[in-house]
Amino acid sequence: MVNQLLENYIINNILPLYEKNDLGHNIVHIKEVIRRCFVLNQTFQLNLDENMIYAIASYHDLGKYLDHEQHHLIAGQMFFEDKNMSNFFNDEQRLMIKEAIEDHRSSKEDNPRSPYGKLISSADRNTSIEIVFIRSFFVAHERMPEMNIEDYLDYTIKRLAKKYSEDNPENMFYEDGVYKKFLVDMRNLLKQPDKFKAEYCKINRIKSRKHKVCEEPGRIDLVKQDYQPTKKSTFQKTNINHEKDFRMDILLATNNKHKIEFIKMAANGLGINFHTPKELGLQLNVEENGTTAVENAIIKAATLSQLSSMPTFAWDMGMHIKKLPENLQPNLHIRRPFGKEELSDADMVEYWRRLVAQNCENGESPAHYFDGVALIDGNKLVNSASFDVGTFIFTSIKNENGIPKFNAFDQVRKTLDNKYFCDLTEKENLKYDSERTRQIKKFFQTALVKINALNQTAKDNNMTCEKL
Repeated sequence: MVNQLLENYIINNILPLYEKNDLGHNIVHIKEVIRRCFVLNQTFQLNLDENMIYAIASYHDLGKYLDHEQHHLIAGQMFFEDKNMSNFFNDEQRLMIKEAIEDHRSSKEDNPRSPYGKLISSADRNTSIEIVFIRSFFVAHERMPEMNIEDYLDYTIKRLAKKYSEDNPENMFYEDGVYKKFLVDMRNLLKQPDKFKAEYCKINRIKSRKHKVCEEPGRIDLVKQDYQPTKKSTFQKTNINHEKDFRMDILLATNNKHKIEFIKMAANGLGINFHTPKELGLQLNVEENGTTAVENAIIKAATLSQLSSMPTFAWDMGMHIKKLPENLQPNLHIRRPFGKEELSDADMVEYWRRLVAQNCENGESPAHYFDGVALIDGNKLVNSASFDVGTFIFTSIKNENGIPKFNAFDQVRKTLDNKYFCDLTEKENLKYDSERTRQIKKFFQTALVKINALNQTAKDNNMTCEKL
């Protein structure tokens, strides 16, 4: 974890300075670079010093408002002349941090001098088309305000086509899955100029291409944010014994937005920071060949925990639709029925909706879920559990106007008093899913107690070894 005194000093004295920079290089960008630094350090198991990482990422774009071309050298010098940094780093570390800050703009002919330089150089690369478009528009506001937007769009396409071309790729020393996907998406978009321009204008809310750049405000709402960063600086758990102060970072073995939202809601107040494979650039190619939901959860959690070196929570779910013949039951294959490839949310809902329409009287049937959950830390099974949750009505008549909340099936799932789940208020939804919420919260409460006990045992063993 990052030294709390170092973090407090930077939050209070360094990050406010980014208010002077252009909106393409302000605190929103710095927060993203800090996050990416820790993601890449974890993903590629670099084991670099987290305090040094935090300092490098926090200082790297200082001085942008003074001199765009020399800002990396100015920022390095500003760090080196900050006497307070001697309280946290020795002379050798301070020199390495300074060099890494200077090297974040390194070209292909001039590689960074250390892994820290390579890390900040890689983390400084964009991984989102939306962010590229927003940042570039605010840079244009600063440097070419009188340019016509249509001309600026042509200029931007040429500039980005050169920057992201397959023949001349930008420097990227730690290329994770997130960056690779971004490159593919960006290159495809650059091959379609009309679509590129339309997306650019949509993202930046440009009303007319006939305007000058300075006549369109852009996405001020996304860049005028409070400069104070979040406290989740790393993806490692702390060793705090007081439950009220407990903080732990846990990877979820899913990118499913409905599951992620539900888990965060169920575990609210327990002091857990949840992360996803997508954040870490990890692939979810896990063969779920267990015979129960718990076995599948253990398989997924163990695989992702080994890849990420993080405690990992997995949640597998089966479903039983009472009026379907046994040979057509979804069971553990809701998303991969009968050997099919994995279905998207929309295709999955459509598949089972049609099957219920064809095989169930009146096109509906009582149904229920059965869940399996597991938390793995490295090669240790911390906790696992299975539970059934309440009965609902699965209907073949889809509520086309509803929007799923915590479950992809909410448009074809009804309560026993005939209300679609997508039409329920949040309070009503929580009431009907209260048993699942209770079970998942209870699971995490038990897991955290076990982890604290394991940490204390390890601490006691270390103290015994030291005495011996």
